[in-house]
Amino acid sequence: ILSHPALMTLLAKVCSPKTHQPEMARLTGTLYHQMAMAVANAEFPRVTARIPTRMAAKHAREGVYEGQILDPATRVVCVDIARAGMMPSQTCFETFCSLVHHKNARQDHIFMQRVTKKGRVVGVDLSGSKIGGAIGGRILVIPDPMAATGSSMLECLGHYAGLKIGTPAKVIAMHVIATPEY
Repeated sequence: ILSHPALMTLLAKVCSPKTHQPEMARLTGTLYHQMAMAVANAEFPRVTARIPTRMAAKHAREGVYEGQILDPATRVVCVDIARAGMMPSQTCFETFCSLVHHKNARQDHIFMQRVTKKGRVVGVDLSGSKIGGAIGGRILVIPDPMAATGSSMLECLGHYAGLKIGTPAKVIAMHVIATPEY
């Protein structure tokens, strides 16, 4: 979806068996920061703004930015699927906090693990969650690094639906790798 040679270079390094911690975490953080910026550019609403800059205090007419910005009123929830997506979600949350009003960004936590039978993944077990409130009208971002079977994503979305806390304006899955099965 996001064909970006520099990011693909970083992804190749993340996937390499020669890459170890802390380099793995640093590269993953960079990937998710860049992906969060791309998501915000493509999916967040925009407004026209007139913002005085530091130069405006010295020069009455100069030093004012006028143009499009991301709407600071955009409400976004980053979902941390505590199994593989904790650091990606934290990176996205911090990035979105710098792009919209910090009170409009939130991070929720869902704790799940894979269920296997005879060495094959057959589903997920959701053991708990910490959800910070309603999701109605918000952009729900789920940065789960590996989209393998889709069972984590389905369980996550089903959990929110079961809580009856609203319908998000958008749901955006952010994966760096997706398998054909997904």
